[in-house]
Amino acid sequence: MLDCIASSYWDKNIQSLAIDGRWVLYATMGGTEIHAPMFFARMLQKRIKLLPSTLRSRSPAYKIELARSFTEHALALFAAGAYKPVVDSVFPLDQVVDAHRKMEANENMGKIILKLSPESRSK
Repeated sequence: MLDCIASSYWDKNIQSLAIDGRWVLYATMGGTEIHAPMFFARMLQKRIKLLPSTLRSRSPAYKIELARSFTEHALALFAAGAYKPVVDSVFPLDQVVDAHRKMEANENMGKIILKLSPESRSK
């Protein structure tokens, strides 16, 4: 499981993981504090492997190699249809405020796309 929220979803994350599951934590947008007396007990029950990571502290050379590797391996799989992005909704650019409200309210499950019209590209 990939997690960029952290603290506020810890219980749902543990519930969603299988025994011996892997939890990759790559950001803490929900905060860094977990107020959960049973957090470690639940992790131990399922033998969950927590793998924290961040790109913030990585060198520019590492980030360049990561982008190159992604381009080389994953983009072909997207093009072939083996990987598919999860798109929740598409908004025209003039509805950007509505799109942002939807995201802020956590009402999306997947990406929110802003569609540019030919007129907006020339501006």
